[in-house]
Amino acid sequence: MKRQISYYLGQNGYLKMLTNLPEFTVFFKRENGFISVVELVDMEENPYVTQDIVHDVTQKLTWRFVDQGAEEVHCLTLVVATDQERALALGGQSYFFWVIDKEQKQLLIPEGKAEDFYGFKELLETWITAEFDEQQAGESVAYGVNGQPIRNLRSQPLVNHGIFVLNVLVFTFCTLVPDVLYNYGSLSYEGIFQKGEWYRFLTCLFLHGDMSHLVSNMLMLFFLGNIVEKELGHFKYFILYFGAGIAGGAASLYMKHLEILNGLEAVGSIGASGAVFGMMGGLIWILIRNKGKLAELSLMRVLFLIFYTLYGGLMSTHVDNAAHFGGVLTGFVAAILLYRKKSRPEKKEEIR
Repeated sequence: MKRQISYYLGQNGYLKMLTNLPEFTVFFKRENGFISVVELVDMEENPYVTQDIVHDVTQKLTWRFVDQGAEEVHCLTLVVATDQERALALGGQSYFFWVIDKEQKQLLIPEGKAEDFYGFKELLETWITAEFDEQQAGESVAYGVNGQPIRNLRSQPLVNHGIFVLNVLVFTFCTLVPDVLYNYGSLSYEGIFQKGEWYRFLTCLFLHGDMSHLVSNMLMLFFLGNIVEKELGHFKYFILYFGAGIAGGAASLYMKHLEILNGLEAVGSIGASGAVFGMMGGLIWILIRNKGKLAELSLMRVLFLIFYTLYGGLMSTHVDNAAHFGGVLTGFVAAILLYRKKSRPEKKEEIR
């Protein structure tokens, strides 16, 4: 029931406020200096919540908005419970206090309490009796009292940022001691198959030949990788990125093997391109699953970017195209296996 009410509050312009009490879910709407607050109290989360606790939380909420310059703050307390008697006992002196019987799906207004809350009663009675699928709720963003969204660590693209920073640090080190990392870290056919240095599949992903090489890869990684990680989650993004990078390296080694069979010299290769193309390959599938649109991206734009970049590599020399193609194909397949589309609430008109 709490999730259901939270969803409809969000649909009607209320912002969810970050709290550190699991039994309290707070929403607010700011209009011309006036703050309307809805405080959901879930007695299943904490059956021992008391009247004093509810009163204290309500007071602190009011003070926080007043400190932010609010002229008026009106707070409605909604207690969601199955034990009506215990829930009604939480009301105390609060005028705006209602109870929702979770089992009966019924709104209870105690005697002496407000009969309405700025037209909110009719809406609420509609919401609690409406057919509701938990999947349609999706994820909600928490906001501060100033109305700015608060992002938690779980929602941040930590893996992508870490990869970005590590690439920059490694490149900086290579400018100081150029031969060490390039000699021992590049994707070398001889190093892997003759010396057994399998670690090169990973180390080559953090090496770049010059500034332009680094910048071109990092731009795509930063602007597109953040979106992919947000959709996949940290762990799955880690698997996709490095899995595609290793697969791109394997494709590169296969082409080097063919070059050796044809009497050509197989030179080592470096760069995050295989993994970056894998990330973009994964993005293609994510866009397909989201009907070709996600954030500010469209499927056609991403496809154009990928084909243009692949074409540029084919028209250039000293470019490891096998790693590019191997990466993008692996990333696409990995996304098919790893990605589960997030439910996104549709924008609807207010229920009246």
